[in-house]
Amino acid sequence: MHMTKAGAASYQADKSSRLTRERRLSLVLDIDHTLIHATDDPTASGYPGADTRSFFLHNCQRMHYIKFRPHLMKFLEEVVGNLTGQPAYDIIT
Repeated sequence: MHMTKAGAASYQADKSSRLTRERRLSLVLDIDHTLIHATDDPTASGYPGADTRSFFLHNCQRMHYIKFRPHLMKFLEEVVGNLTGQPAYDIIT
């Protein structure tokens, strides 16, 4: 499929208008270093007050850690609450 710049701009404008009218807007979130911080540094497990989880990756002997950013869970609960009753939404990984 080939599209000109003008065609792409027109498509995007039409799509934005339709999604706004239908109240189906997208929320795009960057995960690593924005919502969570992932590392294999063992000092991550000792951050005071941090919500840190540990895990092993498949075929890897080193422990890895995920630290959730402050207030992340509250934010996600609010986002999910705002999505309730919406016609549809996509999670893209």
